[in-house]
Amino acid sequence: MARGVERVLGGQIAGGVVIVPDGTTSRLRRIELHPASHPIPDERGRLGAERIRQIANERVHATC
Repeated sequence: MARGVERVLGGQIAGGVVIVPDGTTSRLRRIELHPASHPIPDERGRLGAERIRQIANERVHATC
């Protein structure tokens, strides 16, 4: 899905983070893959969610 987003939106996105199951790989230019446990959440998933929250907050504050 992240690869599709990059393909469709290209330079319209600055970056992003997607939490993925361990072992997931893909060559992406703008979106960072953040491996975590699945389906049971773990600390890595929590940290990935925190990173996503940070990015969202940066975008909100940049538009205010």
